[in-house]
Formats: sequence, structure tokens, C-alpha cells
Amino acid sequence: ARVAAGDNYSCAQLGNGSIWCWGRNNYGQLGNGTADLLDHPAPEATGITSGATWLMAATFHACAVRADGPDLQVWCWGRNGSDQLGHHFVDSYYAAAYPAQSYTEAASVDGTTNMTCALRSGGQVECWGCCELGAGETTGSQTPVSVSGLTDATVLGLGYQHGCALRSTGDVVCWGNNQYGQLGDG
Repeated sequence: ARVAAGDNYSCAQLGNGSIWCWGRNNYGQLGNGTADLLDHPAPEATGITSGATWLMAATFHACAVRADGPDLQVWCWGRNGSDQLGHHFVDSYYAAAYPAQSYTEAASVDGTTNMTCALRSGGQVECWGCCELGAGETTGSQTPVSVSGLTDATVLGLGYQHGCALRSTGDVVCWGNNQYGQLGDG
């Protein structure tokens, strides 16, 4: 079981692997198939009714790692203004849980306002969405982009336009926007 909180909404992963969300739903971040300006004070079922092994809630979107047969696949829903759901949808949001494009073998997932990253079971980190994805680009991508030189990550954490990972060696490596020294590189 796991709980995660975004901006004015929360989600919980129950012991049976189902995901339930409640709170604000203006971008479909509750994953119940709708988007509205109503508040939802009681938990509502998402499209993930079983199999979830990991849950995260970012500002206006959420993602879960879901066992789909032998694969662990990332499913996302909510705001998608920067392709942080892993798909380019016509609307700026998607109100139902949907598999991120071409993404499997996830151990965990984390997100921030405009970006989502997944830690693969082998230690690689891949990101999608906007801006500083860790591969030297600044434009973003709707498909997963590997963080350059990172193949031994064990823990993943994201902040606004930057990310950090703990390596198996005990070292921490960070990438992205460094405007305030948040990468810790001196």
C-alpha cells in the first residue's frame, strides 16, 4: 500500500493493487475518466483496479507502475500540457489511466509539474515531458529519453525541472535546471 499527494488531490494504492483518488479534478488527476471543476471529497476508483506496485502524484498528474503480465508498465493520467503523461493527446489532459508510450520494466516512477521519470529494474532512468530530461536536450520529449550515463540507479527523486538519483555506489547524481544550485555540483 502507498499514498501520494499532488496539488489539491491525493491518491492511495490499496493492498490489492487498486488505485483510488480524491480531491480536485480540474485536469482529470483523479483518473476516474472525467475532468471537472468539482471537488471530490470521497475516494473514487481509477481505471487501475489491480496490479499497481508503485504510485506517485505530481502537481496535476499521477502515475502508477502496474504489473501487466510479466511486465511492469507505467500508467499515467491528469494534466499533459508538456507530454508528461508519455503521450501527445489532443487535449491538455487525459482523465483516465493510460499506459505511457513504449514504457515497460519500471521499478518506480516519480514526477513533477512538467516531467515524469521512471527507474527501470536494471538501474537505468528514463524521463519524458518538458525540458531538462537528462540527455543534454532542453526541448523535452513525449517518448522516454535515457538519462545520460546513469545505469546503476537505486532511488529516484524529482524537483522542479531537475532530478536526482542515488547510485548503487552510494553517490548521488543530478541533472536538469541548476539556477539555484539544486544539482549540488558546486
